[in-house]
Amino acid sequence: MTHNNFMTLKTPICPQDTLSNHLCIVCQAKLKKNMITELDVKVAQSIGKLSKNFPITSVEFKKAIDLEQLLVLACTGNMGALIGSKGHIVLELSKLLGKKTRIIEYTKNEKKMAQDLIGNARVLGLKKIFAPGSIECQIIVPEQDKKMFSAPKQNLENGLKELFKTKTTIIFE
Repeated sequence: MTHNNFMTLKTPICPQDTLSNHLCIVCQAKLKKNMITELDVKVAQSIGKLSKNFPITSVEFKKAIDLEQLLVLACTGNMGALIGSKGHIVLELSKLLGKKTRIIEYTKNEKKMAQDLIGNARVLGLKKIFAPGSIECQIIVPEQDKKMFSAPKQNLENGLKELFKTKTTIIFE
């Protein structure tokens, strides 16, 4: 016997809303309070549509980040369920969303998330700078790797800021 919670698909919106084009009162309130974004809703509903035809289970979609030419979905659990065999499901998701889509692991390991978001460039380290009332994060990347970014530097910094919920800059060494 499997546990139902283990086998479910989770998104920032309720299961009923992932299968419809409307939001319930609770999910509308989350959107209004900026707890979720319009993009999170669009992605969750697209995943819901795909779940009718594909076995998308044991995965939780947490956050969508738009890097302009690339859409990044931060997830936990069985991310392979959203990627699919030979990338088939993520390709269908890209078609629905109208943009190349990458799945990354949402984790407490900020260096790993930064690495996954940045792409093929190596992340040498992550520094936190504590100032009165704020924390700034610096991602250290080798100078020669800047050509390997998955998106322009400014877009990546904005995406990292969304993920880490703090000002983030990429510095080269």
